[in-house]
Amino acid sequence: MAIDRNYLGQKPGRGLLADAVWRVAQSEVAAYAIVVDAIDNNAARFYKHFGFLKLGRDPRTLFLPLNTAVKKLGGKVT
Repeated sequence: MAIDRNYLGQKPGRGLLADAVWRVAQSEVAAYAIVVDAIDNNAARFYKHFGFLKLGRDPRTLFLPLNTAVKKLGGKVT
């Protein structure tokens, strides 16, 4: 997931992340968590703002349990 530089500051990231969480939650594939590899420290801060936690040694590899993601970003896991 990325935002074009022309849209920075307009806050489209939350909506894109919420849509991604909704799609994972609705998927027929069983998933426990969402894992991201943030491209830079700014992206890592964005994900941490929504509760993502460090996974492993790389500080930009983050995860968030799917149920937590749904609670934070809206929607329901079915």
